[in-house]
Amino acid sequence: MSPMGSRALTAVMCALASTASACTVATVGEGTETSRAALATAAAAVGAGEEAGATLACGVRFVNAATGSGSTTAACRSPGQACRTIQQAVGVACPGDVVIVGAGRFVENVVIDKPLSVIGSGDGTVVFPAASSPAPCVDSSVCGGAASSVVLVRANDVTIADLSIDGDNPALSSGVVVRGADVDARNGIMTDVGGPFDGLQVHNVTVRNVYLRGIDASSGGTFVIEESRVINVSGDPQAAGIFDTEGGGVIDGNVVVDAGTGIAANRSRGTRITNNTVTRSAGGIHTDNAGLAPGSSPDVVANNVVTDCGADGFGVWSFAPYLPATFRGNRVSRCGVGLAELGQNAPARAVFVDNQVDGASLPGTIGLYVTTSLFDYGSSDVRVVAARNTIANTSVGVYVDEQTGHSATVDLDCDALPGDAEAIVSGDASVTVHDRAACTAVAEALN
Repeated sequence: MSPMGSRALTAVMCALASTASACTVATVGEGTETSRAALATAAAAVGAGEEAGATLACGVRFVNAATGSGSTTAACRSPGQACRTIQQAVGVACPGDVVIVGAGRFVENVVIDKPLSVIGSGDGTVVFPAASSPAPCVDSSVCGGAASSVVLVRANDVTIADLSIDGDNPALSSGVVVRGADVDARNGIMTDVGGPFDGLQVHNVTVRNVYLRGIDASSGGTFVIEESRVINVSGDPQAAGIFDTEGGGVIDGNVVVDAGTGIAANRSRGTRITNNTVTRSAGGIHTDNAGLAPGSSPDVVANNVVTDCGADGFGVWSFAPYLPATFRGNRVSRCGVGLAELGQNAPARAVFVDNQVDGASLPGTIGLYVTTSLFDYGSSDVRVVAARNTIANTSVGVYVDEQTGHSATVDLDCDALPGDAEAIVSGDASVTVHDRAACTAVAEALN
C-alpha cells in the first residue's frame, strides 16, 4: 500500500470512530487477512479519491451511526457523507464494494443481496435486530421469511468481518428468555435457502443471544467461517452455534459457548472442522449424512477441544454418513460420550485417530461408542478403525452395540484405555484388538 493509501485509510477509520481510542481499532496490520485485504482495497480507493479531489462512485461505502445521513439520496461515498445504517450502504453499493462500518450501535435486520465486504470496527460495532421474531415456527430456520435474522445473505462472495451481533435488543421484548437474555433474533448470520450462495466468508465476528442458529451456511454453497465467537444459542433443541447444510467449506479457530450443539454439518459436501473450542454446550461437534451429494469429499474433524457437554452430551461424532469422516487429534473432556459413530448409510470405514477423551470419572461415561442404530431411521452395518486414541476416567472405554440383522465392526489399534471401569464392552459385535505395543499396520496406514 502506498503512503497516501495508508494515511487515507487511517483518516477514514478515525473519521468514522465515535471516540479517539477507536481510531486504533482497524488500522492496517490488524484484523483478519480478509478484513485487512478489504480495508486495503478501501484505502486504495480513498487514496485515489483524495488525489483526484473527488468522491467515489464504486469501491467503498461508509457507515456512521452517529453522524451518517439517513437521506434516501445519500450514497455513502466518503467519510464526511456516510450513511446512517448498514442496509442503506448495502442498497447503494456496487457489487464488489467494501462497506466500512464505524463503531456504534445499529438496530436493523440486514439483507445482503450482492457481492460485498462488510467490515466493522471490532466489537465496538454492534448490530441488534430491529424485529423481534425468535420462534415463529418449529421446523425451519427462516420460517418462510417470518424469522428475525440479523444478517441474511442472498448473494455469492459476501464477506462479514470485525463486528458483533447481539440478538437481544434491549428496546424489544419477545418473552423468550434463554440463559437470562430476552432473545429477539432467531438467527445471527445465515445464508438464505434460495441458493446455493458460494463464497461466504465470516471472520472475527461475535454472535450472541440468538434462538436457533448463530452462524449458518444453510444454502448449500461454499464458505469459510473462522476466528469467530458464538455465545448463547440454545433456545431450541435443534439450536447450533455454527451450522453447515449441504455445503462444503472450512470452520476453523472458532469458540462456541452455551449452545445446543456447538458445531454441526448436515449433508455436507466436504467440510473441514478444525481448531475450534466448544464448551458448556449440550453437544460438541458432529457431522450428519455427510457425502450424500455426488462429487462430495469426506469431512474432517481435527484438533478441536470440546468440554463440559454434560452427562448426556456427545463430544465429537458422526451420524449416518455416506462417506466416512476422519476424527483426528480432538480432545474431549467431561462429556457423556467422547467419540461416536452412529450407523452408516453406505459402506464406509470411519477413522478415529490420536484423539484424547477424559470422562473425569463421571458416572455412565463412554469413551468411544459405536452402534448400528440409526435411531428413528432404522439400522445399518457400521465399521470403525480407532488407532492411537487415549481414553481415561470413563465408565466404559469402548462400547459397541449392534441391532439384529446388522453388524458393527471395530478395529482397535494401539489405543490406551487407562482408568476405565470396563475397557471394552460389546454384545455380539466384532471387536478386533491389535497388539498395542507394536502399533501394527492399521495405525501406520493412518499416518
